[in-house]
Amino acid sequence: MKKKLLSICFFILLICCGRVLAQEKENTFFKEHQLVIKTNLPAIALRNINIAGEISLSPDNTAHPLTLHIPVSYNPFNYGGDAKLKHIAVQPELRLWQREAFSKFFVGLHAHYAYYNVGGISGINRQLKENRYQGNLFGMGVSGGYTHMINDRFGVESVLGLGYAFMDYDVYDCQHCGAKTGEESKVYFGPTKFSISLVYKIR
Repeated sequence: MKKKLLSICFFILLICCGRVLAQEKENTFFKEHQLVIKTNLPAIALRNINIAGEISLSPDNTAHPLTLHIPVSYNPFNYGGDAKLKHIAVQPELRLWQREAFSKFFVGLHAHYAYYNVGGISGINRQLKENRYQGNLFGMGVSGGYTHMINDRFGVESVLGLGYAFMDYDVYDCQHCGAKTGEESKVYFGPTKFSISLVYKIR
């Protein structure tokens, strides 16, 4: 019985020590690495609710620092009538900076996923105006950008990306309540990322 109690106590002690070491390692990581949040202003103009977080993955003295940038976008709105650009999307990106993380030039590699419900939008093509498209989007691409820090906390960032996306969707004959007319898929090559963001550095 005593051996069992000792074994249980030893096992609990190992778990507690492991948690303490993991917590210390996590705290050390966040103390040594910078973190920023940002929002894409043109997306807000389209009523896309969006926020992004970016954290440095390399120590400050690295010649070409790496960061991980994860933006999320959500749009649940109609624009009037049946026009809509509803979606929820995420586009994680690994960035390599020229000299200093969150300052000046970087290149990036991103992936993207979106679930969308789009239709009734004029000025692009007739199909998008007269039909509604609902489905999923997957893809990846490359990007380049520049961040200008105005002071220690605030900055502005511009990004342009190119890549491809595979879209798998259902087609409806009107934007609001029309019957389903088919199922389609399409591969797209072209711009996959555009942002002009307000940046706030937390630490």
